Parts: sequence; structure tokens; C-alpha cells
Amino acid sequence: MGGHGLVAFPRPAYESNWTAMSLGGNATLTHNLGHNSGNYVVDIICKNTEVGGRDIHASSYSSTEWRNLTNSQITIHRAAGDLTCDLIKIRIWMYQY
Repeated sequence: MGGHGLVAFPRPAYESNWTAMSLGGNATLTHNLGHNSGNYVVDIICKNTEVGGRDIHASSYSSTEWRNLTNSQITIHRAAGDLTCDLIKIRIWMYQY
């Protein structure tokens, strides 16, 4: 991928499927990357499934965050008042082995 004005973005070491999130709920995903989890970069993508909603957007527009990142799993938390992150997708890059 590339072209004039575009820069190729590296593929993540892990990319989840779209996962449903309940209000105030948690989802634990297994990535099994191993190594030091302090060398991971995590990206959360949210999807609002309501008609006329935000559609796909960055988690910074919602109250959804990751917690408890280990070398094999990550837990995602959606706040009880969050109305824009019905589905999540997690991507993780490793920048040092």
C-alpha cells in the first residue's frame, strides 16, 4: 500500500474481530503475543451500531479503555454511560522484542 502522499502503515502483530461490548462491561481478549507487554502499542477502534450514530471511530470519542494488558491477554472496559462503543476492535503492535 502506498502512493503519492501516503505512507504504508505496518501490520499489527494482533488484530481482533469486532467484539460486542455491554454498557459497564468488560471483554477479555487473548492475543498470545508473548514478550514484554511494556513494548506494545494498543489501538482501540469503536463502532456505534445505532442508525445515524458515529459509525467507526477512535476510542478517544468514547469512554472505553484497555486495562490489564499482559503478554497474552488484554481487558477492555466500556463505561456504563458510554453510548458510542457498541463494538470494539483491538490492534496491537510490538515495537521491541
